[in-house]
Amino acid sequence: IMAVDISGTEETPPGSNSKRNPEEAKVVANHVKLLRITGLEASDIGVITPYKAQIDAINAAINEKLGRLPNLKVDTVDSFQGSEREAIIVSWVRSNEQNNTGFLSFPEEGKRRLNVAMTRPRKRLVLIGDWNTLGTVGTHEDREDTCSHLFAKLYKFLNDRNLIKYIDH
Repeated sequence: IMAVDISGTEETPPGSNSKRNPEEAKVVANHVKLLRITGLEASDIGVITPYKAQIDAINAAINEKLGRLPNLKVDTVDSFQGSEREAIIVSWVRSNEQNNTGFLSFPEEGKRRLNVAMTRPRKRLVLIGDWNTLGTVGTHEDREDTCSHLFAKLYKFLNDRNLIKYIDH
């Protein structure tokens, strides 16, 4: 397990309610490349993100860096429920000054999505996101109405073990 802490730029594509983070998508593509270099087949790698717009951004970044990988599964958290891969890369997308994580921090739904994302890999898990946004109660939320504390605990666990790579943008 490892994490990447990157702020990136969260954006909403025109005509959509979904979110994407192009900087995160590029980091995902780099990790897919590293996993391929170590000998993993594309079919052994899964990329999970909660937002459909991020799927497009990730696929574009991977196509640019590695070409088309038809056996690589890039999909939403909900679509990954019940399946596994040797390596899973998770792109959390959300990065903003208000610490708004949308449905990621809903008390029940957020916990379930975090659980699904973290239990899909057999051997390698890479968690990519803005850990300040993920682990901080948003300015619009009450502490009881969020599971941000779980992201904060996960961050502390990873940080205490030097398992976080920091990327500045």
